[in-house]
Amino acid sequence: MSWLKNVIKRFYPLPVSLARREIADLKCKLADLKQELEQSKRKIDQGVLDSRDEILRNIWFCSRTSKESVWAHVFNNTVANSSWLVRKSFSPGRWGVGYAYLYVLYRVLNEVHPRHILDLGLGQTSRMIAQYAAANPDVEHVVVESSLEWIAFFQRDFQLPSNSRVIQADYAIEDYLGKCAVRVFKDLEKKLEGGRFDLVSIDAPIGGDMKCLSRVDLHRIAPKALADEFVVLMDDTERKPEMDSMIELHRILIEAGISCSYATYDGMKDCMVLASDSLKYLLTL
Repeated sequence: MSWLKNVIKRFYPLPVSLARREIADLKCKLADLKQELEQSKRKIDQGVLDSRDEILRNIWFCSRTSKESVWAHVFNNTVANSSWLVRKSFSPGRWGVGYAYLYVLYRVLNEVHPRHILDLGLGQTSRMIAQYAAANPDVEHVVVESSLEWIAFFQRDFQLPSNSRVIQADYAIEDYLGKCAVRVFKDLEKKLEGGRFDLVSIDAPIGGDMKCLSRVDLHRIAPKALADEFVVLMDDTERKPEMDSMIELHRILIEAGISCSYATYDGMKDCMVLASDSLKYLLTL
């Protein structure tokens, strides 16, 4: 009999009450369908965004990795016949500096011949600078490091020459000019005893958790801690606090009447180089 009812429905109008119920049911179904479509659209849109972000991350990583590989070849070719860099094995990356930094540092040491070097952070830079100091007895190499455990571990594998001196300085969180709280080496100015440096390598203090600026120890003693001709290198400047910190140092020196410029070398990580005008060519190595 159901088939007969269906035939009759095709030719006779439904009662008003029944029609209204079916219309109401149809509206509910349409509303549910609309909601499902909207949910599906949101999922598709989110999937597209996630895919886009993943693609961009992969592009960023591949770009950085390829640049780092190029810097590795450039660095290794540059130091191949070095007379003073005897131990050419380094472990760049992660918490250490990258190949771009090592390349610029080697060129500065080999061509500028700095005599008073401040090395903030004991690590890969120290391995290179110490060999330069060993080959040049008139060089003063001052390393500042916070961890006594790391100092002992480092020196078990690598013996520093007599003109490389390690200063242990604890970390402290201090206010920087009312701008923000920054991790610094405690009482660094006193520990340096008024030294003036023509090369400063900055890969410490730890800066990954800083919100505003990072690694401002040199800012507090510049410009009196810098020689007339100077080079400053800072690692991790792909991070905004480090990049802003180098720009802040440049501002301090310019306001003190010291003409200087800076540039970025990018690999897996970025490093920035700030140099007095007489050494401006170091920005284009």
